[in-house]
Amino acid sequence: MRLALKIAYDGRVFHGFVRQPGLRTVEGEVRLALAKSRLIEDVDAANVRGSSRTDAGVSAVGNVIAFDTNAGEDEAIGRFNDAAKDVWAWATATVPDGFDPRRANWRWYRYDLTGVHDAAKLRGASRPFLGTHDFAAFASPDAERTRRHVDSIELDRSSGQKVLDDAAFRIVRMASPYALFPPQIRRDTDLLVITRTWFFGRGDKFWTE
Repeated sequence: MRLALKIAYDGRVFHGFVRQPGLRTVEGEVRLALAKSRLIEDVDAANVRGSSRTDAGVSAVGNVIAFDTNAGEDEAIGRFNDAAKDVWAWATATVPDGFDPRRANWRWYRYDLTGVHDAAKLRGASRPFLGTHDFAAFASPDAERTRRHVDSIELDRSSGQKVLDDAAFRIVRMASPYALFPPQIRRDTDLLVITRTWFFGRGDKFWTE
């Protein structure tokens, strides 16, 4: 049987996704956790594959790994999380034999820019990237497919008040851990976005909706 796990990690503690001699990487930690948890018996025979090869310092909320295993789908997340360090699995699915997450239908990326930037200029600069383009200049020389389609680019900016931004992050963290998606939702949903708007009024009053 072949399983896919959706994983999250803080890229600041890794030297990228792909294994590198003498360096701690996401792929290295994943393979170690799979073997330690005995989800796989032979790392090479299990055909472990990852969806996105993130660079050093880049984090992920929904990267996907796939591997061959005799373990049940219902136990994979718990066993993996017990064995892994700084990588967390939060969804799983049984996939066809030979499934390769590198051949994903679409991917979603988020980039955080530090410093002060002109949002209007950034939006204008991003428009030429929308649509279908040949990204051969950004691909490896042996890449088979270099034409890709960019569906959308969205720009959001901070409130400009660090205390408010930090408070928003704390609210999200305090509400964790979050329950796993029910199986019927996991079949059709990869990412659940919850938007909450805060209103600040006079007299230190605020409300949300």
